[in-house]
Amino acid sequence: MRRSNRLLALLPQVDFDRLAERIAVVDLKHHDVLYEIGEEPPFVYFPLTAVISVIPMDSAGRAVEAASVGREGLVGLSGALGGGAP
Repeated sequence: MRRSNRLLALLPQVDFDRLAERIAVVDLKHHDVLYEIGEEPPFVYFPLTAVISVIPMDSAGRAVEAASVGREGLVGLSGALGGGAP
């Protein structure tokens, strides 16, 4: 699992070991919503084999993909840092 995400792979072993007890692998399905705009992300997600799309909506309800995050990154850090939703 650690080597599947490039950020996790870059962590020194001692730092990864500190996080390991809080890490859970979850299976997500296509179109699963991790959190809505305005919500605080409940978790930090480190994609292992998928791509997570960040899709904001405008006031008219139109959506556009603003970012794609794969195994090189993470999603949901603002919630972990207490910064609120983006």
